[in-house]
Amino acid sequence: MPGINIGDTIALKDKAGDPLGELAIREVRYGAWCGAFTAGTGYDRVRHLFLRWTKLVSDQVLGSPLTRIEEEISAIGISAFRGSEPLPVGDVQIYDERDQIEGSFRFVA
Repeated sequence: MPGINIGDTIALKDKAGDPLGELAIREVRYGAWCGAFTAGTGYDRVRHLFLRWTKLVSDQVLGSPLTRIEEEISAIGISAFRGSEPLPVGDVQIYDERDQIEGSFRFVA
């Protein structure tokens, strides 16, 4: 597993390599690396998905509505990088509450 530390900044990109933003790691919670997300130039194109996902999760809506939005988010093909080093991550989540954006990811084997 790559050595990630609190305080590291992880870049998130879509499958085309467009920058979605950066995640400033602040803590590890339940095995997920978490922190503040700063949107990049590619985020505006997909922000509506994360706003909808955040609302569904906050409202505790489970089942097919949540599954559909998670499939749409998965199709973005999010990858993570520390500098130029690709990181094996999954379960990337961006909690967008408009005035504050948080994110998290987990390492995959």
